[in-house]
Amino acid sequence: MARVTVDQVNDIVDTKRDCTPFIETANLMVTEDLVGKGLTDARLVKIELYLSAHLVVLTEERGGLTRTRTGDATDGYAAPTRMGTGLELTRYGQMVMQLDTTGTLKASNKLKARFTVM
Repeated sequence: MARVTVDQVNDIVDTKRDCTPFIETANLMVTEDLVGKGLTDARLVKIELYLSAHLVVLTEERGGLTRTRTGDATDGYAAPTRMGTGLELTRYGQMVMQLDTTGTLKASNKLKARFTVM
């Protein structure tokens, strides 16, 4: 069962999108990767909240918002190679890395996949 609600995520991210799939993904990651690593329940709730928000923002903004202008509306979004990858891309992901004192989720940014064609 998720630790956070859609309303809680909507309190920190201005979105019309259904946040349920993002909350479910964040819950899975927190439950499987962080439970049992010495973090308090209160900290796990905050990590799940900010991780959910991070996932929403990646979908909404196609990366973290880096600049905005109101007159003649211009928004700019972070390119993965410019501002990092994974959790580094949004302010919410950066908060997740601060809250996860085990370093587990930050370390997952460094994982590499290797494919071999036979």
